[in-house]
Amino acid sequence: MIKRILIVFLLSVCSSAFAKPSLDEVMTKANQGDAEYQFYLAEKYRSGDEVEKSLDKTIEWHKKAVKNGNNNSDYLLGIIYLTSDLKHRDLAKSITHLKAANAKSPQIANQWLKWFTIFDLNAKEDLTLSKADYEKAAEKGDQQALFSLGVMSYLSIDGTQDIDKSIKYFSQMDATSSPKVDRALGYMYLEKASEIMFNDPDRAQWQTKAKNAFIKASNKGDTLSQTAVAELYLRDESGESVSMAKSFDKGVEWLEKAANNGSVIAQLRLGMLYFNGDQISADKQKAKYWLEKAALQGDPNAQQAMGVIYFLGQGVPIDYTQAAKWYEKAAIQGGDNSMVALGRMYKAGLGVSHDLNKASFLFNKACDMGNREGCMLVGRNRVGQAY
Repeated sequence: MIKRILIVFLLSVCSSAFAKPSLDEVMTKANQGDAEYQFYLAEKYRSGDEVEKSLDKTIEWHKKAVKNGNNNSDYLLGIIYLTSDLKHRDLAKSITHLKAANAKSPQIANQWLKWFTIFDLNAKEDLTLSKADYEKAAEKGDQQALFSLGVMSYLSIDGTQDIDKSIKYFSQMDATSSPKVDRALGYMYLEKASEIMFNDPDRAQWQTKAKNAFIKASNKGDTLSQTAVAELYLRDESGESVSMAKSFDKGVEWLEKAANNGSVIAQLRLGMLYFNGDQISADKQKAKYWLEKAALQGDPNAQQAMGVIYFLGQGVPIDYTQAAKWYEKAAIQGGDNSMVALGRMYKAGLGVSHDLNKASFLFNKACDMGNREGCMLVGRNRVGQAY
């Protein structure tokens, strides 16, 4: 899954941005400070295309591209610092670049950052030894070595992704104290299930394994796993959860458990369910209650939802000042739809002062992130050309 995401990303970026310029043209424009050509040159050094393959040069040119505003280089530096050889591996730098990429283009690095959360990876995590060293320690039952090998096998560090090996390593760990082992296994089992046809009994078996692993972690107070159990119950009847009788009420029950334990994901999900009345009675008061909790914890989607609640007067009196406040919080975190909403408020002078310059700034920023409405409002396309 991780490899597929990276390959699709590279193909979409490279094929859409360039028609294969000459090496001299690439070198010239990269040295002149063109961020797109600096990105292109960095990838040439990574693949050895027309130049001698060099990871040092790859990193050097991606760093230059980042300084000149290329968000794709931020993303790829995050991957490089995570999955490269020992000389270049640096988890702290990886996390920094992936978070920076996500801040500029929300969701670009979500899949990687999700797994950092699932594995409880942080900047101080020990992934600094070779795979061979970890394997020697793992043979003696070293828990950290087994954990590191599980992570490395899944995230394609020091080789190709191997989910089966990752499952093997995590299954050998003592999971009595920490929920993260069962949590990681649950998500891996779900991924194994996703690779199997809907009506295949093996799919149901993997889903059952996932549910049991999540429940084990949930019983240790793990809110991420509580939310995962809820999602299994909340899925539709298309075969996505064939191992469990569909029970929407049970899913909501698990969501409430996680939300009461402080899970932002559960609070947001629960709030949106009550807001939309999706298979549950719409309740704007409950929607506001849970969305505000998530918003106060910094979730940009919940902050945007709070903006909508106050702008439309859903369960509260219309309050444009409050709407603008919440839209601004989400916009600061890179929410392009919130940028557009806040820009419209500046344009109309609703809840904020009438300011066309601020409105134009917000529309342009949203457009830079690929927001079509933002582009339409300023009469340009994403790369800055007028229509």
